Amino acid sequence: MNTQFKNSPRFNVIFKGFTIQLVEDKNFVSKVLEATSNYLKSYSESLAFNPEDPNHCHQESDLIEITIRSQSVSVKEAWNLSYRLMQELKKEVVYIEPRFALATLASGNCSGPGNFDPRNPGQLKSMKERCKLRREKGVCGHDWPLVQMNVRDAWKKFDDPSDVGKGITIALPDSGFLPHPEVPSLEEFDETSDEKNKYIEGDRKLINVQEEVGKLPGYKALPSTYWHGTATASLIVSPDGQQVSNEESTEFVTGVAPGATLKPYPLGPTSADFEFFSPSLARAISDIAENADKENIRVISLSFGSHPSLALRRAIIKAQRAGIIVVASAGNGVRFTQWPAAYDSVIAVAASTIDQKLATFSSIGSRVDVAAPGEFVYVAVAKNKDGKLHFTVEPKYGTSFSAPLVAGIAAMWLSYHGWDKLVEKYGAARVPLVFDKLLRKTCYAPSGWDKNQWGAGIVDAEALLDPKRAPLPELEEDFYIQEPLAYREVDHVRLDRGGLETFLHLFEETLCSPDFLEGIAIQIAADFKLSSLINSDYFGNSLLAKDIRLDIAQWTLKKFLALELPGKDFRQFLRTFGREIAFHLGTDLALYQRMEKALKKFAGLRVDTQDDLRSILADLSKVASPSLQQQLEPYIITPR
Repeated sequence: MNTQFKNSPRFNVIFKGFTIQLVEDKNFVSKVLEATSNYLKSYSESLAFNPEDPNHCHQESDLIEITIRSQSVSVKEAWNLSYRLMQELKKEVVYIEPRFALATLASGNCSGPGNFDPRNPGQLKSMKERCKLRREKGVCGHDWPLVQMNVRDAWKKFDDPSDVGKGITIALPDSGFLPHPEVPSLEEFDETSDEKNKYIEGDRKLINVQEEVGKLPGYKALPSTYWHGTATASLIVSPDGQQVSNEESTEFVTGVAPGATLKPYPLGPTSADFEFFSPSLARAISDIAENADKENIRVISLSFGSHPSLALRRAIIKAQRAGIIVVASAGNGVRFTQWPAAYDSVIAVAASTIDQKLATFSSIGSRVDVAAPGEFVYVAVAKNKDGKLHFTVEPKYGTSFSAPLVAGIAAMWLSYHGWDKLVEKYGAARVPLVFDKLLRKTCYAPSGWDKNQWGAGIVDAEALLDPKRAPLPELEEDFYIQEPLAYREVDHVRLDRGGLETFLHLFEETLCSPDFLEGIAIQIAADFKLSSLINSDYFGNSLLAKDIRLDIAQWTLKKFLALELPGKDFRQFLRTFGREIAFHLGTDLALYQRMEKALKKFAGLRVDTQDDLRSILADLSKVASPSLQQQLEPYIITPR
């Protein structure tokens, strides 16, 4: 690896089991479980599981989730086992994928092209200077997110600001739910109860934070995994005004929808080794959907993301069909919208800055819907002060804090119009589509805002509630909301099955840029059809452009993989191995950044890298499963 990338981030990827999609819902369950159990046990005793134990096996419709916590299985072995199981069960199974959790960065940081690293003194100083200038104009401090999104003006449409969000429950799957003065609704939260440990797999349970903090000397900031859920919760339901006595600062947090009800769903131990993207998220969302009417859950706020997941995709669709508005952070440190924010009709939220620009760390792409404050946002934080928990409020960074702001605005919108009235007018499943449309319609785009990559603009809560600017559409006159086509699984499958749409999604900013197209124009000249389309006015037509971009993605992906296969065979190769390739590119940010530069270099653009597509392919092969390595080996030995 080039030394210039030695500090780029890699995540700890932890194998957690398999997701199996059956050919039929019921007939093959026992046979598949028995065959899978026998095969995995013969491979390694550490993979043994009990098919009768609900902690090991969970079935929903035609999906079986098998939970195995084995430290001995590497990422490449997990992918290889999924291919072998597919061969063993090819008559009973449609698809098998390994289940992974992502933990904290194994090395490096989030600095890099277009990324923000809060540990970088130069970037942090620049941010503080911008905040100081804005503060002098009266639009900074703890209240600046509410000012930027016109939240307080929206509150004026309610008789009492404390009623904003009243009657609406927001589900918050996250980590680090600590009772905090800024979030009174968490005071009765018992993090050690069995119910709160429901979505923590294996023998990992929530810990007593006070006891663990008591072992730490000095005055030290706790890892974000200790307070992340508390921080995101504070942005939604924290009451207006200072709730905590803070000698360090007079700042405080005011939630967007202080009248809403918050329901935490802990996904991991409140500790530094929290697996922030866990397979159990899918089960939590599925349960949320089932209990939506019973517990009045109308919004889900998700402040993390990563790779595609079959079970997660199903759970998201289930929640949307139940009428739940799903809001998710677009991601940090990469130039593509991470999953699940990338899924259709999930509100993907990028991060805006104090001076109404897109934050440099924020993920982007055509699947970003809107932006909300995510840089220097004050949140509820817990610290270690001489071995005891100390509660304070501090500015933090990330799309993690943009998503809950929009989730709170969703609760505000629902409470303003009334859930029952919206359901009567549209039906529950269409309510998220109506909100999605009106939210994007009422955003404002500052000068220089790229709507194609950064979303429709910055959220405007006051405009969203204005009957003149955001009237509720009539069902019979609006095709977009007549039929919730976005909930068709086939649309999600195209995005995350590892084919051309997945590859185009990962590198959309590069592959669709005018510079890249101009750079490959000469190389692609032999393909008369594609070359003529790129250079025609048709490329400006969004419907035609999508097909053309997919052709460009196929042409480029073939060059990267050095595979001279006809279209049918190439598509079959991607159906088999595309998900694994996308997984490696999406979770190894160093490899992703290098690939991004190698693509630009391939197009003749000036970039500071010694890599080319062949060297990236060689490094991909090193982390790939033996099955994929075997496919790539001839092209690595003899580059073409």
